[in-house]
Amino acid sequence: MTSRRADDFIPYPTFDYYEYHFSLLARAILWAAKKEPALRVDKIEATAERVTINLDNRGGDLSATLEMTVTDKYGNVLAKPSPVSMRIAAGRKAVELPVPVSLGSGVNLFDVFLRDEQGKVINWASTSLTVVHPTTIKRITDEIARARAARQSGPVYRPGSTIDLEITLGGEIDPELSLAVSTIDGFGRVTAAREIPVTSDLVRTSFVVENPRSMMLTVHVELVRDEKTLDIHEIRVPVELPLPVKPHEGEPILLGWSFPSYYGLNSYLIPSYFKLLSEMGFNGILVSGYSGTTTAFESAWRNNMRLQTRGPSIFVESGPEGAKLEHPVRSPTLVNPQGMKAWADAVAHIRTAPNTFAIQAGDEASYGRGVDYDFSDESLTGMREWLQTEYADLDALNRQWGTAFEAWGDVTPLTLKQSRARGDHNYSAWSDHRSWGEMIVAGFYRILGDAVTKAKPGSFFGPSGNPGVGTYGGYDFWQLSKVLTGLWAYGGSDELSIWSRDTTKILKYSTFGGVNNQRVRNYGTLFTGTSGTVVCGTQRVPAFDWTDSRAGAGYRAAWIPLKHGIGRAIHEATRTPDPIAIHYSRNASRIAYALDLRSVWQDTHWQIRKLFQSCGFDHDWISYEQLENGETENLKLIFLPVSFTLSDREVAALEKFVQQGGVLVGELGIGIADGHGKILSPQEPGRLDHVFGITRQDSRIALRKDKTVREPTATGLEFPEMPFNYLEFGVEAAAAEVLARASENKVPIAFVNSYGKGLAVYLACDLTTSYFLANGARGIGSNAKYSAAAETFITGLCATAGVTRQLGIETDSGEPVPFTRTVMFTQGEIKYFGILREHRLAKDFATDPVQVTLTFPGEGHVRELFSDTDYGFTDKVETILKPTTVL
Repeated sequence: MTSRRADDFIPYPTFDYYEYHFSLLARAILWAAKKEPALRVDKIEATAERVTINLDNRGGDLSATLEMTVTDKYGNVLAKPSPVSMRIAAGRKAVELPVPVSLGSGVNLFDVFLRDEQGKVINWASTSLTVVHPTTIKRITDEIARARAARQSGPVYRPGSTIDLEITLGGEIDPELSLAVSTIDGFGRVTAAREIPVTSDLVRTSFVVENPRSMMLTVHVELVRDEKTLDIHEIRVPVELPLPVKPHEGEPILLGWSFPSYYGLNSYLIPSYFKLLSEMGFNGILVSGYSGTTTAFESAWRNNMRLQTRGPSIFVESGPEGAKLEHPVRSPTLVNPQGMKAWADAVAHIRTAPNTFAIQAGDEASYGRGVDYDFSDESLTGMREWLQTEYADLDALNRQWGTAFEAWGDVTPLTLKQSRARGDHNYSAWSDHRSWGEMIVAGFYRILGDAVTKAKPGSFFGPSGNPGVGTYGGYDFWQLSKVLTGLWAYGGSDELSIWSRDTTKILKYSTFGGVNNQRVRNYGTLFTGTSGTVVCGTQRVPAFDWTDSRAGAGYRAAWIPLKHGIGRAIHEATRTPDPIAIHYSRNASRIAYALDLRSVWQDTHWQIRKLFQSCGFDHDWISYEQLENGETENLKLIFLPVSFTLSDREVAALEKFVQQGGVLVGELGIGIADGHGKILSPQEPGRLDHVFGITRQDSRIALRKDKTVREPTATGLEFPEMPFNYLEFGVEAAAAEVLARASENKVPIAFVNSYGKGLAVYLACDLTTSYFLANGARGIGSNAKYSAAAETFITGLCATAGVTRQLGIETDSGEPVPFTRTVMFTQGEIKYFGILREHRLAKDFATDPVQVTLTFPGEGHVRELFSDTDYGFTDKVETILKPTTVL
């Protein structure tokens, strides 16, 4: 009962044909379920004067109301007479309804509904009548249609553009004929109208597009004689609405990513589907591949949904032969000038794509996926030129790499296999090659992003479903923050949302859930400083009966109020984090990969943010380059999450930061390698050991489940007593005090050291991942105690650094509220404070509402935006937090 037609309708029906598809489908379901109504419609026929409905009542006498709607071939309502009430006895009966309007040429539609006394539909029926008048409107042609016929690019109508029309008539032409021409926007408003006498079979006129508010303009033409409409003809033309030029201008975006076409419905239901999505709050849609049809584009424009299409990506096209070479060769190389120019020319065509705001550079594309690309001649030539900007001379490179190249033209990096085989733990050549791959990827997005932005200012280009920071993906978020204009992200891209707020439009993928879950997720996305949400699997938003599914109801309830003001206010404001930064090191992930500790690095890098959030802090990020440049003046605490590699300039900056009073915290293997990836020998001190006040004999990190035992120190810091999973061996105190030891073998696992005016804390166990595991099961066993102890320790470190929460949240007993995240955004003198419960955990382990007092950093006029509650001029507010709270 559903169409599986793969191609688009050419020409496609101009009325809402899918409603009649649904009607037939509903009848089939009733028939199959043996639930057909007792009152049947045997036959329905229409003439220009009347509609005849033959009824067959196979039940008892009943009272009913008969309603009729008459529409033209474009779905415009011509007449909707007053309902007719009647008493219908058992048996057959014919009912006639007059047609109260003159019918134009072409198809006219008649829809009849029978309702009972409660207004419920008993039965329904439809019929059509094709009318032929001696004079008709054959076609309306604009410049777009003329260009399409000539297989050329047509114009794009924008505010101020002129639409030149040619209206061609057929049949008899006489002086009594006139044309009523109007333009109607997507909200049904007539924006311009005029009447034109007909003197020939070709009538020319034009309209100026003035102050459009919708993406689709309908040109409506009626052929009239003696005030009677003989024919109606319409065309719809897209109108390019102005794009916000900056990523954080305008309302946030809810982007639909998947179509019913992936499930056999193809283009058939897209007009109805897009209308439903728009009503739920969706204002963007991906259109490409099988779904890139006229029906899809026009349906998006009719519902004011901006378009995202697909373009070139960094996806590897080379077969397994190139990957299996000792020195793998990649295709495409992404450094070929001719290839890049061809791609840049291709994406520049966005200028002729009305209301297309973004081009997606593939989905889940990766530079390498575990393969040491790229040893092609083009790539090596570029890398050698780049290396000459990284090293003073060839001797410096040979000293770092442990090689003996005699000329720059001979320089060739090592694969990971070759680096491991040398046995000297020097991964510099391999790591530099991986850095070069990331430079290539950044260059790809810079060139194509510039081409898109130049072609249409305010449009974006970037990847979808990008891998997080790692060894082979090709994504160095710091380099990308300088060049990337668009990103449709999974988790793990929070660094970019801070670094490139004025450059990159970031949408985050969401998942399905109930109303509360969607509300938490959508605001959670905005609270990271992004521009909206991408819904993958949008075909599941409507239920099978085309009502809202559970997910659809969630989006309708959450996004409509978000889009209508509050979300835009947050979107246009600037996220203002605390003076706490997590170190971002691109090379550390590679050393972790080489040492088979990738999961330890990745988990720590991801989960430390959860620990800070749970403590009521909204942290910042500091990249390797920012640190090398000494950009620490606004920071009070820096956390190094398994930062294996540190350059000379990073070390110098961190020394200065602590000496001047900052607090530095490092967890596992800090500085065991230099900035290029050469691991220090066991006899050499770690690069920051003197700051942490420790010595090393081993620095081996291994799985060793145990529990911490706290030791008292002069600093008053209390290390949490809780289980841990990973231990760094061979670390001993030099100048530092021991904060904690392992319960089983008594080795020290946490240290604190005064250095200059500041403090340095070293963690030789996986505190952050252990906290994450305990907090994720907070309601089980002693996990609540462990989690609270870790939060108290981190809060104490922040207090030592002089960092207090921007927004205080306390219960009457002074206890913290778990699974609660706070953020602050600023816009001029206005400060927006956001509170978000982590619904996934709070719904299981914090189900009871909690009365709390919110304490702001100073007095001001306080208004709660969701409930529109005004608290006056104050610095304290009492409220209730629930598992689903978003404030």
